[in-house]
Amino acid sequence: MKKFNITRMVFTTIDKVFALPQNPPSVSRKLYDVRCIADIAYSKQYPDMQLDLYFHPDQKKKYPVIFEIHGGGFSAGDKKYRRCLCKYLAKHTGAMVVNVNYGVGAESACPVPMKQLVDAANWVADNAQKYNLDLSRFVVTGDSAGAYYSCFLAVLQDSPRLQQLFQCNMKAKFTATVLNCGVYDMVRVLNRKSLFINGVCKEFTGLGIDEACKSPYFEAFTLTSSVTDSFPPTLLIYSKSDVFCKGQGELLLHTLEEHNVAVEHICAKSVFDNHVYSLMWITSMARQTNESILRYLNRHFYGKDTVDMECQQCDAADVAATATVADNHDDE
Repeated sequence: MKKFNITRMVFTTIDKVFALPQNPPSVSRKLYDVRCIADIAYSKQYPDMQLDLYFHPDQKKKYPVIFEIHGGGFSAGDKKYRRCLCKYLAKHTGAMVVNVNYGVGAESACPVPMKQLVDAANWVADNAQKYNLDLSRFVVTGDSAGAYYSCFLAVLQDSPRLQQLFQCNMKAKFTATVLNCGVYDMVRVLNRKSLFINGVCKEFTGLGIDEACKSPYFEAFTLTSSVTDSFPPTLLIYSKSDVFCKGQGELLLHTLEEHNVAVEHICAKSVFDNHVYSLMWITSMARQTNESILRYLNRHFYGKDTVDMECQQCDAADVAATATVADNHDDE
């Protein structure tokens, strides 16, 4: 009999329960003119791994690039749950948004997701001319587990030691990061007492807690110890009340400041603005954070700190009024 996996059940349930609030029709319908090229295989070694491209077809110049990595507690998640976010970013920044899937769960434990995501980033570099991409403006972003992997890639690109350890090299460098409610010191997390910790450890490392310290990749579990002054400029988003990653944002903020990395941060203090709160769109803090993300990206891409009025009109009443309506839009 297959062993019951409570960690995967919890994060899979979260994905399904919050699929609609994270992809509200009231927001999606305003993004109708964003195109999607879906399910592009990006890795010869991992042929089942795919990515989607979101972009505004009226773009006349080269596209800056946003590399989006979904979360899911290292055990669940899928790029389809970030489709609204990707459209939103593409429309309001003019970027090509690369929405990536990667392996989750113990069957795809470390180092598999890291290698897959490097393959995806290298696919972007290899196809820059085909899709008219400007890799001098290349931002990596992710939430929760996706923020860990985003931070990992940002560390990896300037770490010969980690490149040797994981046997992979990046063909292009990220020029900024947007990290949303992530875990950046996995060892600290694994030392906490929690119902889910052993399960998360197994899903992430393929090992139990007592064995994880023997992993050859153990040094990569604590990303904060690998941060240097070459870490790219960062927008760091975290919640004081985060039920999964409490204290992790503050830890990374302190580390980045110690290394004189250009970092801006947004801290949500209400218990209602919890883990990856900005994906829910409904609260005032979520909307403000999403607009701040756009401002940060536009400033990085174009030197302009602006958010258009159409974006600002996605208010809480509009989102809440349609929260029970199914989003039947299919990306072609």
